Amino acid sequence: MPKQSDIIKQISTEILIIALCAIVAGLILGYILAQLLGLTVFKSYIDMRLPVIPITIVLSLLVAFIAVIVPTKRALNIQTANVLKGE
Repeated sequence: MPKQSDIIKQISTEILIIALCAIVAGLILGYILAQLLGLTVFKSYIDMRLPVIPITIVLSLLVAFIAVIVPTKRALNIQTANVLKGE
């Protein structure tokens, strides 16, 4: 039977990987869309501000980990043997 700490580690690792992939994709797509918008509306490029990147990373990870609190608690309350038996 897996320990609760193993389940928490697995869920935390999964959410970290998913959140980091989403952050990278979001930064790239956001930059591209900002450039397109800047060129079409203002006829100029939009600069990427470096302080935005760490703030974005921290806030995104915070939101991701807050979002999995309830599902993690539910996963910890599941009796693995009963689920495997089909109960």
